[in-house]
Amino acid sequence: MENRKLMKLYDFRSFKLPEKLLEITVDTERLDKAVAEAAGRFLTIEMTDGGIKEGDFVVVETAPADEGDNGADYRDRAEIVPGHIQVNVGKGFYDFKWEQSLVGKKTGEQVMLPKRGKNQPGTIMQVKRRVYPELTDDIIKQLSIEGINTIPEYRAYLKQEMISEEKMRKSGGVNAWVLKELTRSSVFGDLNEEITAFKEEFKEEVRERAERFQMSYEEMKKQYIEMGATEEVLKECFTYEIYQKTAYADYLNGRIQE
Repeated sequence: MENRKLMKLYDFRSFKLPEKLLEITVDTERLDKAVAEAAGRFLTIEMTDGGIKEGDFVVVETAPADEGDNGADYRDRAEIVPGHIQVNVGKGFYDFKWEQSLVGKKTGEQVMLPKRGKNQPGTIMQVKRRVYPELTDDIIKQLSIEGINTIPEYRAYLKQEMISEEKMRKSGGVNAWVLKELTRSSVFGDLNEEITAFKEEFKEEVRERAERFQMSYEEMKKQYIEMGATEEVLKECFTYEIYQKTAYADYLNGRIQE
């Protein structure tokens, strides 16, 4: 790209970002949950005789179906053969409505399993439950994070991790703002020829990608447009490419990271 195409350069040495783009916040509720999840790494699965709760693992011994028993209003299921089945209550992997009916029942109780056309009798043989230990400094030490030995230290560690994630997310917003400001404030010469060539290169990229994924050009083009690749955006991207070839690019990237 010839330098004469860039007639006025937007000078980022004095630019000021909107304050909203610079705000870094941490969701306290999310942080509390992340700290508590540390105990989950040391959970145990234990037998319980109490009433079934959501999340429990229930083992049911099945028996042959009673030919005279009409099926209840459950979704169709494959044939159930005599034996044992294990259900993670509340996950819906077996039958959500039926799983909900298990809540409160205990070991030894009789249940009817949904089956196409009939119900199949069964007996609750075992109820196993996840048991989470109390979160202590000893558990934090077992995480083996260098320099992290207490719950407050672990919380501060996670908070800093979340701040770093938020900074990375914010940098995307900053880049988007920079791109808009760049195209609004810089002045370029006649770029019609270059922009046309740029768009043709983009079309060729779409064609190649469509062929790779066995789609039509129009289908792939529609996907790109849905992702925001409009003609105006292409022009902005092209303008940004020009800017990146100037001496200010490294400075700009450094300021964004600051």
